[in-house]
Amino acid sequence: MKSKLQIENWRLKGWVLGSIILCTAGLIFILNELAQNRTYFLRYYEQEQNSRVNQLSYFFEDMLETGNSEEQVITYIQERIESSGSQYPIFVREGEILFVKDENTTRKIERDKQYSKYLQEIQQEFINTSADFLVNGKHYTLAIVTHKNSLVNNWKVTKHEIYTIVVYAVTILSLLAISIIATEIISMKNKTIQSYKNKWIVQNKKLEVALDELHEARVQKLSEDANTEAKVVGKFYDLDIINSLLRKSDRKELRPFYMMIIKLELEDLYYSKQRIFDMMQPIQDLMRSNCIMAEAGKGEFAILMYKTSKSAVEELKKTIYEQGMFRIREEGIKVRLGYIKVKEQSNALDVFQL
Repeated sequence: MKSKLQIENWRLKGWVLGSIILCTAGLIFILNELAQNRTYFLRYYEQEQNSRVNQLSYFFEDMLETGNSEEQVITYIQERIESSGSQYPIFVREGEILFVKDENTTRKIERDKQYSKYLQEIQQEFINTSADFLVNGKHYTLAIVTHKNSLVNNWKVTKHEIYTIVVYAVTILSLLAISIIATEIISMKNKTIQSYKNKWIVQNKKLEVALDELHEARVQKLSEDANTEAKVVGKFYDLDIINSLLRKSDRKELRPFYMMIIKLELEDLYYSKQRIFDMMQPIQDLMRSNCIMAEAGKGEFAILMYKTSKSAVEELKKTIYEQGMFRIREEGIKVRLGYIKVKEQSNALDVFQL
């Protein structure tokens, strides 16, 4: 059989392993979220850039249709559209590149180099946003390409990703270190506490027995007092009394514990509360010292029977039918009567409310 120290060591190892798995899962989740965030950012940028390129294409289409030459369009592109190593425009006619980035870059490109082939060379590193338009039977394309890494760096997306991972790592490592230290301290304290527990067990058992006896005596006294007072003044306790008693009725010393419900079928007839109490008083007079009778609702009464056997419950039921219902019969009212045993593992209040 494993010692308590070995069990504590296994628990610590299991906790550390579980923490590592949880932290790894958290890191994978964060990395996935950062990757999605970058994808969403690039997608949003591409949508915004598409709007800009479309507007420019409408403008250049209008220039060419109103008599401006391709050279004038290129001059406008050079002067008005920002161009750098990370972002630059491309102007294409019938698949042939007329202008790309600047004059030097345009001269270096082969004269017959096709736009489609050029895009294949840069598509891994650049975002391409383009718009096509037709003028005088010629197909033109305006494109603006943007370097992905430069874009995310300029917008500090990469820095945000690094900061997020660093903060997560520092936080997790700090919590892990604190938890391990705390676990070790708790483990050491548990050894000290265990030595005291052994001494407390015997004392607690003695105290538990004494409390059980005191509780049983109090419930018995409350039951006797309640019935004595009810018989003297001719009143019935209400639902609050029932609930209060049921909250204290789960101790095994009070079992067997039965509940009996008596319901008058009043239908649509009106009866005052006092008139109903008068009809039920003969039943109240039959209550024993371990039984409490209270009004649970209009025309409905509950009897709580502590430390009562099933045969005693059946006997009380028979006595109620034979001796306690004469006033109810005189009124011509039908009665429903039944009982239920509250099991030891059941909550008395929950059973009553069902």
